[in-house]
Amino acid sequence: MNRKLKSILVAAALASAALAATSAKALTLYESFGPYGLFAFDPAHPAVTVGYAGNATNLDLAGDHLYFQDGPTIYKANADLSGVTPLWNNVAAPTDFAFDASSGLLYESFGLYGLFAFDPTHPATTYGYAGNATNLYLAGGQVFFQDGTTIYQANADLSGVAQLWDNVAVPNDFAIGAPDAAGSAVPEPAAWVLMIAGFALAGAGLRWAPRAGAVKLS
Repeated sequence: MNRKLKSILVAAALASAALAATSAKALTLYESFGPYGLFAFDPAHPAVTVGYAGNATNLDLAGDHLYFQDGPTIYKANADLSGVTPLWNNVAAPTDFAFDASSGLLYESFGLYGLFAFDPTHPATTYGYAGNATNLYLAGGQVFFQDGTTIYQANADLSGVAQLWDNVAVPNDFAIGAPDAAGSAVPEPAAWVLMIAGFALAGAGLRWAPRAGAVKLS
């Protein structure tokens, strides 16, 4: 086989391997079992399981961290459940919570006592909604929450509250598929190296490949 064609094929293989490495990132499943604790593992390799011993209930993934509730306290932990630290301690246990890693706002619902949003590092500035707020969901830069049979949407600071949908019965939970939620995966650094090497080899192969119609003089 022509050496230059070989180099192009090798380059293509490298780029393909890089893309495969990007999409084959390990899946982590987090499950909370109340007083029996919180566990994290890859369903394909369940023997390797990490855990948190406590009364873990609601969970939320934001940025590179896991946030979970234990009674009135919201905790922050690394993806492998190491480095567990309190994020915020409430007087009463919230019904649900969500954390926006980009804005640093913590959202907590307290049923009949309303919904609140604030930065745990600057709790003096608090935004609120007066109503029977229960389930929460963050998507597309907005906060969605449930009040009885109705799902509402609002801006990040809880302004502009508007009805999204009204049901005949009260849903147990809900989720929002925002238009920007299906973005493409971002390659890991190692994948970038493989892709750059592959494209460089492909470019070199094309650069030095014999041009069609070239005449060799003897």
